[in-house]
Amino acid sequence: RKSFVPFFNKVCFYSVIEIILFFHVNIICSRLLTSMFLS
Repeated sequence: RKSFVPFFNKVCFYSVIEIILFFHVNIICSRLLTSMFLS
């Protein structure tokens, strides 16, 4: 049971990183799209 906790923490950590990265990529893409449309 104890070996499951670090694994769970790692999964949570990576999921948070993925969410943050995905969020940043979305913001960058939307900014690029808006700048392309505005220019």
